[in-house]
Amino acid sequence: MDSSNDLFSGIPLSTPTTPQPPSFPKMLSHYCDLEAFRSIVANGKLWASNINFLNDKQEMKHGLRIARDVMEELLKAEPSLTDKEVDRRLWAINEVPDVYVCCFCENPDLLSQWRGYGLGKQIVSLQFDTAELIGVGLMENMLLGQIHYGRDAAMTLLRDLLAKPDIVRSISQNRSIASEQEQRRTIAQWSPRFKDEGFTEEKEWRFISQAASHDVRYRVRDNVLLPYVEVGPAGAFALPIKSVTIGPGKESDLTSKSVSHFLKSVPMYAGIKVVDSKIPFRT
Repeated sequence: MDSSNDLFSGIPLSTPTTPQPPSFPKMLSHYCDLEAFRSIVANGKLWASNINFLNDKQEMKHGLRIARDVMEELLKAEPSLTDKEVDRRLWAINEVPDVYVCCFCENPDLLSQWRGYGLGKQIVSLQFDTAELIGVGLMENMLLGQIHYGRDAAMTLLRDLLAKPDIVRSISQNRSIASEQEQRRTIAQWSPRFKDEGFTEEKEWRFISQAASHDVRYRVRDNVLLPYVEVGPAGAFALPIKSVTIGPGKESDLTSKSVSHFLKSVPMYAGIKVVDSKIPFRT
């Protein structure tokens, strides 16, 4: 059993894996370049990429460290355990598990997102009906989770979920209730939901899942073969796209016309509204 699994030994998975947010935003936006947009519309599929091959890998490690710190805090609060016993029950995290994520933002026209996804390319954002998007994710065993920003917020969240007498007792007695596969799923559900507070402006949400339950594909991205899984109904049903926002660019007017022309060529998406970013383009 690997160290990341050992970290979660003894956590009963009958407890909630995440608290329900007070409310979901009505719409969520997905930022991508024109080729990704063309593929999404033509094939009816979103791409969820393996977090190990993205910059988000560091965020995953950040989340795992927070989870370990919370568990250490709980164990040290147990009067029956010595420091050596606590240390013996904590394992270093050496491996980021295979987790697949597809990212969304509450703001359809956010400068930091245009810059982050741009890299010299023309970017668009697709606006999805959130309620329908959740249904699309469930078809592929993908859960839509809200991102929590800052270490303090993440620590508080995990304390609330894990600081229960039966859970602490189970951890302190080193009893493994969950199977190895369930432990991996627990890690996959927790860690991608935490980001540094410097990214708070994004108000991000993510589809989050694991490789074990998906048909993994590969595509070229820069200098790597990026593993990804497809999310969506394909063929007979349309993704719940309600509008497309054209990001700032040298020829955004022409881009807008081309996007509208393309959407009209796909009957199930022909009525989608195309709007221009309100942020001015700077060379």
